[in-house]
Amino acid sequence: MQSSATKIFVLSILLVIVLLIRITFFSYNQYSNVQDTIRFIQQSHDVRYQTQKLVSLMLDYERCKNTVPPVADSATQQRTNKIKLQIQQVFGQLYNGVKDDSIQLVNLNNLENLIQQRLSIIYNKENDNDRTLQFASNDFIDQLNAVSTQIAQEESIRIKQFQRNNDKTIITVNVIFFALGGCVLFLIVAIVITIEKNVFERKSNMLLYEYATLIDLSHDAIVTTNANLQILQWSKGAETLYGFTKEDVIGKKISSITNPEISEASMADILKKIEETGSWRGEMVQYNKAGEKLYLDVSYSRILNKDGSVKGFSSIRSDITELKTSKKTLQQLNTDLEVEIVKKTREIKEVFERMQKAFLAFDINWVCTYANHPIATYLNLPHEAIIGRKFQDFFDGITDTIFYHTCLKALETQEMQELKEYVPYFDCWFETSIYPSSNGVSIYLSDITDQKKIEQEIINQKRQLRNLSNHIQNLREEERKIIARELHDDLGQTATVLKIDIKSIKNSLSPDNTVIMSKVNATLETVDDLISKIRKISHQLRPPLLDNVGLQAALKSFCQDYERKTSITCTFTQNLPEKRLHQDIEIAIFRICQEALTNVARHANASLVNVSLTQLEDVITLKVKDNGNGFDVNTLGNTLGIIGIKERAANINFNLEIETAKGIGTTIIASGTIKDLA
Repeated sequence: MQSSATKIFVLSILLVIVLLIRITFFSYNQYSNVQDTIRFIQQSHDVRYQTQKLVSLMLDYERCKNTVPPVADSATQQRTNKIKLQIQQVFGQLYNGVKDDSIQLVNLNNLENLIQQRLSIIYNKENDNDRTLQFASNDFIDQLNAVSTQIAQEESIRIKQFQRNNDKTIITVNVIFFALGGCVLFLIVAIVITIEKNVFERKSNMLLYEYATLIDLSHDAIVTTNANLQILQWSKGAETLYGFTKEDVIGKKISSITNPEISEASMADILKKIEETGSWRGEMVQYNKAGEKLYLDVSYSRILNKDGSVKGFSSIRSDITELKTSKKTLQQLNTDLEVEIVKKTREIKEVFERMQKAFLAFDINWVCTYANHPIATYLNLPHEAIIGRKFQDFFDGITDTIFYHTCLKALETQEMQELKEYVPYFDCWFETSIYPSSNGVSIYLSDITDQKKIEQEIINQKRQLRNLSNHIQNLREEERKIIARELHDDLGQTATVLKIDIKSIKNSLSPDNTVIMSKVNATLETVDDLISKIRKISHQLRPPLLDNVGLQAALKSFCQDYERKTSITCTFTQNLPEKRLHQDIEIAIFRICQEALTNVARHANASLVNVSLTQLEDVITLKVKDNGNGFDVNTLGNTLGIIGIKERAANINFNLEIETAKGIGTTIIASGTIKDLA
């Protein structure tokens, strides 16, 4: 098969090569014909042009001869000589252009003879009158036109011949192309058929090999028989199951080997069903070589000939002897288990009854299947009235509760649900856990009313503490404002007056009294230092820019002073509008930034700190970021400085975030919604 396919392939390739060579040859001939025809047409046109030029030159020459006086002047003679020279040059060009074309050479010879005759007539014109000479000139022109017409006819003949050759070549090439396409198509079909046959043979061989291998590798017994139930194939699994080797059983009746506990009539019915439906499966009792009883799960399938008749049978036999034995044991265990389940169910019910939590169980139709004593107490119903009751009928208003809809969701999604809800019907808070299953829902309810009361009390106490803290902060700020104003206005003015008086005393002293003068100068320096400290303390207590200009200017000035005093580079950026914030918000943001920068100077060991104050719509954000050591929030997150920052942020309903770790610096972010703008 492979040798025939190879021969077909080689012959097809040779045929394709021959056709390609033929096409190349025709293409080359066609190209040569086109070149020759183009060259001939160019030469014909050139001859016609040169012919017209010769006619023009001859007319000029004749005109000159007709006008020559008896004694010709030298100018006219030179002109006639020049025309003759041009005529000779034109003939030379024509002969050079058509030297390879015999037809054109004949035409040129005729033209040359015609012109020589005309020159002779012109040369002897003195012996003829003007009328005779004119007739001769007309004849000459007619003869020239005849030569031109002959050249044009030759050109037309050559073009028509080229067209006929070209048409033949095109037809030949088309025929060759169609033949080439047929060969290629035949080649492709032959290759595809050959490949399909080879692939089919390889797959068939592979399947046969795999089938034989699988039969031997299978742990089940696989037996193949002919239509008369004589054994043809006996797998290794069959050898293990029955104890007979392949050599012992091939060709023998299968019933003589397996000794089945089945009548011939029953076996005939099985074979009839296999022939009708194609397969049969069931259990059989047979015996092995040692006489041991085997319980088998047998599957029969038929093997057909090409004409549809039964060729034989294939069967797979699985040993279920242990399964049969285990089934009997399992039946006994099930009986014992049912007794134990009844016992354990009774114990579980007793546990549910002793539970403090209320417990309910519903089926998938929301009918109550179990309820313990606490739920009966809550509902004030006897136990018998609860069992079988619909979920939505337990108490008035249950369908309006979150509890009801959460239970429905749990069963629908098959996901455990938990919730805490106040139920007005019971005037109680319940913590509920809902556990769904494919058979229904189990619900645990715990009364957390006392716990909720304690939680609410804690929340109220926290709110009171926060209000108290906020009040204390406001009092501190007010006291700082008053003290700063008194320091600046009263003590500062007094120090200034003192400085003026000392300067007045200094001016009244004699310059020669150096001792007193030096003491006065020292006193002035002390007063200047006092004034500087008063201003510093006043600014620290309450920056005047915060009250007079606003938060942005106060933070910018504070960052500049901070950088000058601590030698830590401190940058400040902001994009807040010019409209000022509420005074409490401005003070709180300023104090948060002040406390954060103080912590950086004391603990961070940083070289750079960035402060930004931004506003996006109604959200304002303060961000303080340093490149210092960082700290562990779990261990140092409740220091007085951090607690103070948290309290100030909470007083204005700001969220506070602290991002830090050892070695990566610290970032403090306080953000909140600003609704009340001053």
